[in-house]
Amino acid sequence: MRHHCLPRDQQVLPLVQTTITGLMAEILCSWLISAGPGEEVEPKAPELTAAVTSWAIYGAAFYWSQADDPGSLEEFIQRVTPIILSNLGQPAAINNT
Repeated sequence: MRHHCLPRDQQVLPLVQTTITGLMAEILCSWLISAGPGEEVEPKAPELTAAVTSWAIYGAAFYWSQADDPGSLEEFIQRVTPIILSNLGQPAAINNT
């Protein structure tokens, strides 16, 4: 939105943010609730975990899109994935297979 919207169109940004994070939170919450007892993801408050994680994902994407020199997307994903996974109770290290 930073590069393609006129300044007057920036007023819709809060609506876009809320819509995107809300949809991501719904998907994450469904996934968290459906995690079986043997799986590592079993938060006591799946709605809170999903909301925080959805904003973490959106925030990371927003940060990357606003950076003057963001570097490669692949490198950025490698850096933020452990942070996001830690919200979900996953180990911080990611597998590069």
